[in-house]
This record gives sequence, structure tokens and C-alpha cells, in this order.
Amino acid sequence: MAHKSPQLVGVLLFLVVAAIFITAQIIFSPQNPILPVPEILSIRSSPPKKVTRFGEILAKQYSAAEKTKIENVALEDDSQVLGESDTIPTDMPTPTINVEKLDQTDIVSSSSGQKTIALIGDSMVDTLQHDLPQLKILLSLAYPNYEFKLYNFGVGASNIENGLQRLTQEYDYLGTHYPSVLSVSPDIIIIESFAYNPWSTAKNDLDRQWSTAAKMLDIIKNQSPQTKVILASTIAPNSKTFGDGVLNWNAQDKKNKATTIKAYLQNMLNFASSSHIPVANAYHPSQERNGEGNPKFISTTDHIHPSSEGGYLFSQQILDAIVKNKLIE
Repeated sequence: MAHKSPQLVGVLLFLVVAAIFITAQIIFSPQNPILPVPEILSIRSSPPKKVTRFGEILAKQYSAAEKTKIENVALEDDSQVLGESDTIPTDMPTPTINVEKLDQTDIVSSSSGQKTIALIGDSMVDTLQHDLPQLKILLSLAYPNYEFKLYNFGVGASNIENGLQRLTQEYDYLGTHYPSVLSVSPDIIIIESFAYNPWSTAKNDLDRQWSTAAKMLDIIKNQSPQTKVILASTIAPNSKTFGDGVLNWNAQDKKNKATTIKAYLQNMLNFASSSHIPVANAYHPSQERNGEGNPKFISTTDHIHPSSEGGYLFSQQILDAIVKNKLIE
């Protein structure tokens, strides 16, 4: 067998090397890069709908991690809590944020803007914390592009006539000086019933609550006509446990007090209906079939104020009133 010439061997080697080089160029060419698989694939319509996750809102509203715990997040307590009387429980639980429920909150509007909201009431409002964290999170989920400034004007052991004064007068409470409600120029004011600090169930006293609420509406209309109003009734009391651990009343006294409170809660709802004012009604949803307040909505510390679930229910009713009545465009 004849030996191949050196020239032919060299040509064959050159062709082999060239073929390998061309193949490598095709495989590793920058014109055909290998792209990473995206974590989330989505089909966007026109215009694209913004999807806001709970974690993004939580991070926006509470950037300081030490103040927020997620498990049903407990926010730090920065104020004392006044009960229905002068007794001050020292171990009241702070409001929590139920992550599972909040993830179910739908986006109502993608519009942007700023809104100031003031909530006025007695200790049933005061115990919801100074910046109303549960309500603030719900609002931010429903209106993710809005900035909200919330004011808690709740004062323990105060009645609705005292609330009327706070609309236009500065005041001091638990060592803190507060401006008048109207001086913060609220876009929305929520007036709670003050039912947990009532007078008697006599008609003239129920009319007194009604007429005082009417005066509050008149003052807001005259001094801040652009402000929108929501009337509210908080959670129902439970006559069997009312004040246990703090007041420790006998069964009849507990029943009498709970009955009076219910009359004032319902009276505020009647006034709202008569006046055609938007209403946040946590009273009826918090009742069991027998009319008693559902224990899950009531604090186990003093059996008066809202539990975490009760605070969430009240906040949800406020949000529902805002959405239903289109108080935020």
C-alpha cells in the first residue's frame, strides 16, 4: 500500500481543524445566546394591569423589620390602653396583620395620589394604635399607588360630646398633645359611635347621641366642605364576659351595660341610614345568632376592646364603605 504524500496529510488536517472551528462558532455564537428561564411568565393585556404583592406593600409601609413580625404580624404597642372605666390593662395585645386574609384583598384602583384619613372615637378606636396599621395595610393593598396618612383620634373613656369638641379643639391625651381633627385637613373622617361610653337607654339620651352626631356633620360641612364622612359602629359586646379580668362585674351589671352599648351601636346605624351617610358596620357582622358579640372579635385581656380579629373586621368595614361609596377616585 502506497504511502500518502505529506502535502495530502497536511490538507486533511487543515480541513478537520477548520470544521471543528466552524462548528464551535455556530454553537457558541453570541447571536444565539442561551437565555435564563424567567421566574414568572405573564401575559400582559393593553394596558398592563399592575399586580401588587402583599410583601411589597408591607415593606413599603413598615420598612423597619424590628417593628413587624409576619406570622400574623404583631406591631409594637406605643400607647397605653384605657378601658371602659378608669382601669388601664397593662397587657393588652397589639393589633395584628393577618397575612392570609390581606393577600385576598383586591386592587380597587391603580390611580395615584395622597389621602389623609382621620378616625375619631373612644377607646375602641384608641386601641387600634396611633397610625391604624390594619386599616393602612388594607388601604394600601386596595389602592397601591396612593400614599395614606392616617390619624387615630381615639380617646379612652370619652363620649360623643367630647368627640364633637375634638373636631375643632386641640387636646392632650396620655401625655401627648393632639391637634384638632379638622386642622389636619382630612379627606375622609370616620366617626365611630362612642357606644362604649354611653348615657342611659332613655329616649332622650339616645336622641342626644343622634343630635350630637348631626352637629358633627354640620361642623364638618361648614368648616371642611371637601371632607367626606363615614359613620361607624364597632364590634358588639358580649354580656356574659363583658369586662372580665378588668371590671369583674356581676352577671346583671354586665348584661345591663352590654344592652346599653348595643342600643347606641344600633342608634348610630339608624342615624347613618336616616342621614344617607356612608356607614362602616362592624356591629352586625360581629354578632352571633343569639345577639352576643362573637368572642373571637373581643380581647381576651379585658373582654371589652377589639381583638386582632375584631380590629381587622372593623378596618375591613371601613375599607368596604370607602370602596362602595367611591370615596377615593
